[in-house]
Amino acid sequence: MKETSALPRVQMLEPESPTLQALAKTVAAGGSTDAFWQTQIRQGTPMVEPVDASHKRVTFLWRGARGNVFILGSPAGDHDPLFRLGKSDVWFRSYVVPADTVMQYKLAPDVPVIDGSARDQRRAILVSAQADPLNPNTFGEQKADRWNRYSLLDLSPARYCSVQAAAQPLVSGTLTRQMLSSKFLGNSREVMLYKPRGAQPARWTLILFDGQIYQDDYHFANVLDGLIARHHLPRSMSCLSTASTTPRRSKRAAAEPGFCRFYGA
Repeated sequence: MKETSALPRVQMLEPESPTLQALAKTVAAGGSTDAFWQTQIRQGTPMVEPVDASHKRVTFLWRGARGNVFILGSPAGDHDPLFRLGKSDVWFRSYVVPADTVMQYKLAPDVPVIDGSARDQRRAILVSAQADPLNPNTFGEQKADRWNRYSLLDLSPARYCSVQAAAQPLVSGTLTRQMLSSKFLGNSREVMLYKPRGAQPARWTLILFDGQIYQDDYHFANVLDGLIARHHLPRSMSCLSTASTTPRRSKRAAAEPGFCRFYGA
């Protein structure tokens, strides 16, 4: 089911999670979901269950939506709808993911059905999306409200791109912003250039698109700088390029030849 299909309240899906299977029996017998929700409040969401040595089952949850719930930034790479557990107040969707998964997401409850294009419906999801109220872990500005903050799922005990690494100041290089104009592409865009200090030129260059998001939200250059300072990576440059407008983006994201030639691919 794609983002353009709102999830009807009556649509249901049998859960694969053992915990939710047991809860479904409780609900069918007339029982309450209160104990389940108290556990989720205490442990924090999403709910994580073991699958095997390399995978875990992650279940995203929402309580008490009236009509639908979508997950923005799902492991499947789409804006997936959650499903209602019977006639209860539990909305859920499970994914089997690698045991070291790290990702950010938002949840969008009661998204209005838009009589328009797929892009219009996507905007409705974006407007409704907010941080998971039962997940204490977030990425981004801690003082931001729930609409401007992402929830964080981090199953790995050790990560290079951690919140702590992103908060470190630049010590091994510099980051500059400038406008890049191209007659070849027929447009201009802001780029950020990270350059390590030193007399010798860097041998490697990493190009990142959606560069403004990578730096302003995740401080990627700071993470890269720290890895170079600790000799986990060789001295490398990085070009963080801002995204094109939506019509151009969809075309160039599909490896448009001219766009690839411009960036030397």
